[in-house]
Amino acid sequence: MRKLIVLAAIGFVIIFVMLIPILDVQEKERDFYYSEDTSSFDEGEVVYERAALDVPLSMRWLQSGGEDETDVQIEQKLIKSSIMELEVENYGEAVSSIKTIVSRYNGYVSNTDERDDEGRKYGYVIIRIPREYFETTIEEIRTLGKVEIVKTTVEDVTEEYVDLEARLTNLQKQEERYRGILDMAATVDDILNVEVQLERIRGEIEELQGKIQYIDNRVDYSTIQVNLKEPKTEALEIGIGNAFRRAAGAFFSALRAVIIFLGYIVPIVLIFGLITIAGWLIYGRFVKGRM
Repeated sequence: MRKLIVLAAIGFVIIFVMLIPILDVQEKERDFYYSEDTSSFDEGEVVYERAALDVPLSMRWLQSGGEDETDVQIEQKLIKSSIMELEVENYGEAVSSIKTIVSRYNGYVSNTDERDDEGRKYGYVIIRIPREYFETTIEEIRTLGKVEIVKTTVEDVTEEYVDLEARLTNLQKQEERYRGILDMAATVDDILNVEVQLERIRGEIEELQGKIQYIDNRVDYSTIQVNLKEPKTEALEIGIGNAFRRAAGAFFSALRAVIIFLGYIVPIVLIFGLITIAGWLIYGRFVKGRM
């Protein structure tokens, strides 16, 4: 019995001695990832942080401890846009009225296009209007003429927006940590490596900030494209002078068509005639001569 106790004690001591290096390595690894005072540079930190960026929003919520979703207030991001087609009596007056409406609601005209088809004007006006006045603006524009088409779309970009903000926050934290590492870097190689990572992170931060700003602009200002056209009218043309002008135009059009036709047919006739003459000469000289 005494021998068994001695053997068990010796085995426990041996196992404990073998576990000490493993525990020490794990403790060092934990200190590397979570300590704010580390002065060493390692690509492992970059891989760890970038992997967190690729985790879906729902998984990050679970990893954060599963807090109640009702405690997180997320503003819904909706992009509203509309296309309208109106037939108006006077194109210029309709465009002027649209500009007045846009100015009243602190919007702006982003693009216009006006064309003329034998005195009948048509074109479009693209406006950007604060989202809170989107429906009101559409209703006022409808009164400017005969409405033919009104198509409104609403795009929900809330999930994309939240994900961009989470990625941006993560990158900003990385940048802050790398700046701390840069202050403690002792060798030129460490400084250069950290600066490379800082340049990469700064580029990704600016790209995300640009995307967020673009979404904010589209959400805050809705887009409305108004296609306008004047009605078709049948004008009565009376007068001898106008009749002569139309006749002269028809004559010159026909003459132009004849000249174009001759330009195509004359070379073909010449080539065909030369081939025919050459054929007769050859026939008369060789075939008839032998007969």
